Amino acid sequence: MFTLNYIPDKKLIAISFPKTLDATDLNTLAKKLKEEIDKILGTDVISEDLKIVFDLQETDYVSSFFLRTVVMTAKRVKKGNFSIVNANQFILNLFKMSSMDKVVKIVATEEVIEKYYPPKSFTDNAWIKNMEEYNILYNESIKSPESFWGKMAKEHIIWEKPFEKVLEGEKPYTKWFTGGKLNIVFNCLDQYITTTPDKTAIIWEGEPYSHNSPAETRCISYKQLHEMTCRIANVLKKNEERQAPEPRLSGKNNEQVPKN
Repeated sequence: MFTLNYIPDKKLIAISFPKTLDATDLNTLAKKLKEEIDKILGTDVISEDLKIVFDLQETDYVSSFFLRTVVMTAKRVKKGNFSIVNANQFILNLFKMSSMDKVVKIVATEEVIEKYYPPKSFTDNAWIKNMEEYNILYNESIKSPESFWGKMAKEHIIWEKPFEKVLEGEKPYTKWFTGGKLNIVFNCLDQYITTTPDKTAIIWEGEPYSHNSPAETRCISYKQLHEMTCRIANVLKKNEERQAPEPRLSGKNNEQVPKN
């Protein structure tokens, strides 16, 4: 399950873990780990000088439940005395997405990061077809941000009332597109109902329960998303939970899904 090495003269507990840490294993692991640390420190004692290191050299995969084990263990020592070493890119990304890298010291392994390029059939139909095009747009956005974002806003957003000014004020109290008015649901959803209703709007993928189990995946079309949005809008109306005047939860015409 794990290997714990206690080095008293260095005031160090080093813990290594197996290749995978599935959600099914972590409850038992966390309990066992606490018992082992309690034997060294005493039950629920917080040490001022002991250091704990999680070594993930042999570990390829951890479930997000592992974060709870990390937090529970880090609380047993003084801030700064808990660290994780030899984390691969997958684990490092998991910690970054949860902002745990700001709380726990993490040292990654040196890895060769492979790059996978999309096929030409995909890039030919993409808005930005290559890094050269991306860099041109990026440099323009840095050099002339007001001009760039003003052009993007006019080309890619439908405004009910055009904005008067792209940027107003000084950092950190800036305002963007002052005077403008738009319907965000219409821009993100309703405008596609008549043109591409069956096109995928959202690809949702849940975390696999274990390393060997497949992830749950759902592809939701614009039509399906529109129906779901209308349903939740009707629920909010029925329960009088609207908190803003005339919210537009389901588009310009505030369409409703017929009751079954």
